[in-house]
Amino acid sequence: DAVFETLMDGFLEKNILKEPVKIGNVDFQITEVILDNQLSKWAGHLSVEELIKKDFDSTTVKLRFYTPTLFRSRNEHCRYPIPEKIFSSLLRKFNKYSPQKLDPQIEEKFNKVHIFEKKTKSRRVTMKEFYLEGFIGDVIFQIPQDPELLKAVNVLSEFAFFAGVGYKTTMGLGQTRRVPLNEEEEEL
Repeated sequence: DAVFETLMDGFLEKNILKEPVKIGNVDFQITEVILDNQLSKWAGHLSVEELIKKDFDSTTVKLRFYTPTLFRSRNEHCRYPIPEKIFSSLLRKFNKYSPQKLDPQIEEKFNKVHIFEKKTKSRRVTMKEFYLEGFIGDVIFQIPQDPELLKAVNVLSEFAFFAGVGYKTTMGLGQTRRVPLNEEEEEL
């Protein structure tokens, strides 16, 4: 909440709708700031307290991966949706940035989460001197009836919208959000 408030105050003080924002050596002109998720599926905010207090009992979670998602392990890239890698990635980010932590031991149980259904495609992203290959699409996960695991996977699935999943999220990879089970596939 404090970071969000500081960021918004900074935007308003700088009058970002009139002055360009420089990131690296590139100038960006911000034309609109949308905070209401009714106006854009990419807008939203949720406090950690609200997220933790949510009553999660769903044993099935659907995540949509909008940009190529991959994982780095040692010097290799994994470009498939593996539940342990997805939820471990989210757990590390959540515990790094959240004042309320999830038990790190829960990571040992992520291997009990199974893919119920997946509709994914490979996508390649070309960088300046190399390329990365990952997956996009929908994955439905089945979670066993373990209260601690249910809570963790559901919290992390909601958190994915804010954190991204996997490798190079700061470059736009791994943009992910939880979607309702009955929501139709999008053309990605």
